Amino acid sequence: MTLWTDLARNLGEVLSYTPGNPMLFSSGLFWGLFLLFLPLYSLLRDRRWQMISFVVVFSFYFYYRCSGWFVLLLGATSLLDWALSRLMIRCGSARMRRLCVAVSLAVSLGVLCYFKYANFFLWNWSALVGHNFEPLELIVTV
Repeated sequence: MTLWTDLARNLGEVLSYTPGNPMLFSSGLFWGLFLLFLPLYSLLRDRRWQMISFVVVFSFYFYYRCSGWFVLLLGATSLLDWALSRLMIRCGSARMRRLCVAVSLAVSLGVLCYFKYANFFLWNWSALVGHNFEPLELIVTV
């Protein structure tokens, strides 16, 4: 029984996110998982929604393995964009469709700008007011 529990624990450690050791696209684990992905994907070629779901789940797992819980942010922005696109399809008004596009762009670009420029603006603000600046740890895999 301990062999199976040890195997399950080791497999769980290999497949879970480790902050100091993200999965890189050049790693053996990535290529091993990708080689597992391909035959499973080909089995689903006649089932469109199952194939799309499989690709989405695998993609989210790869992103989780690289970036940890930031995958939730990716999921939230993806769901928001999807919901806004569905709303755009249902709306007859061009004004409402433009509003949906504006909200989608504002949220997506807002997240991007926050992670890309927050430290830059905080460093400049700190220099203006004379405080000691400690950079935020805002590293996200894109």
